Amino acid sequence: MNIHERIEKWQVEDGVYLFHKMKLPDNSVLIDFGCGYGEYTISLALSNKNSTVYSVDKNKKMLEIVQNKIDTHSITNVHLVKADGSLLIDFPDCYSDMILMYDFIHGNTQEKLPIRFEMFEEARRVLKPDGILSIAPFECEYLRDLSGKRRKYSLGKLISEVENYGFRYSESIDGAVHFDYYHSPYHWKKLNGEMPFDYLEVGPVINFYKQK
Repeated sequence: MNIHERIEKWQVEDGVYLFHKMKLPDNSVLIDFGCGYGEYTISLALSNKNSTVYSVDKNKKMLEIVQNKIDTHSITNVHLVKADGSLLIDFPDCYSDMILMYDFIHGNTQEKLPIRFEMFEEARRVLKPDGILSIAPFECEYLRDLSGKRRKYSLGKLISEVENYGFRYSESIDGAVHFDYYHSPYHWKKLNGEMPFDYLEVGPVINFYKQK
């Protein structure tokens, strides 16, 4: 099985299992913010067929790729949303049962002002009471703090930071995959066009409840 087939299998099996473990209720409103190529969107939609999934990204080409995946899998419960490039999650207050922020809260570490603090505030606004903020913290070993200084971060330090924005740590669930390398021409060139699935980083999903 090549990596393309293995990622397809992940979307329809492993990823579905990952979200099943979260035991989300039927008829939830779920937002994949910064959805990228949509691997998590597809798994989320397939695992919660009676829920509504919003797949949000500022990149029009990414959303076109997600739409192709939606069509391939005959998925009917996903709505694509073109973001305007700001850090606003353009939904009403207390609207969503879960917001995914997978592999983008680190932002650009060269920028002095980290994006994640504003994102945590937006997530708290949009989530319902006891709604879930779900983070896959890839590339978060070094982050800029509120002062703009780059520091080494442990998982515990990141959890404490999120809790400072009105969330309560709930659980860590293994099974997230860092898909960026798969979509990187640099890494394909580095591996001479032969990328094994095991080359992709794996890690936990960290879930937080919005405190009332």
